[in-house]
Amino acid sequence: MEEFVTEQLEKILFFFFVSRIRQIKQQYDLKIHEAELVQARLKQSTHHHQLEEVEALQKTVGKLSVQFGKSELSFESSREFKQ
Repeated sequence: MEEFVTEQLEKILFFFFVSRIRQIKQQYDLKIHEAELVQARLKQSTHHHQLEEVEALQKTVGKLSVQFGKSELSFESSREFKQ
């Protein structure tokens, strides 16, 4: 009789465990889906587009700074050479 009770308890615990895992998996899948929706909305938002424009402008400014720095160096070198 004791073995029967132990077996039944093990089955109940197993089914509870499996049910809980399924529940957690569903919650996880739902959160992933929600995150994807938020990400999609963010990509469509004006704010996101403005951030992309700012990043692009920062890259351009960085490139121009490097080019300007190089041209200053070449200008300085040519001035030194002429003197």
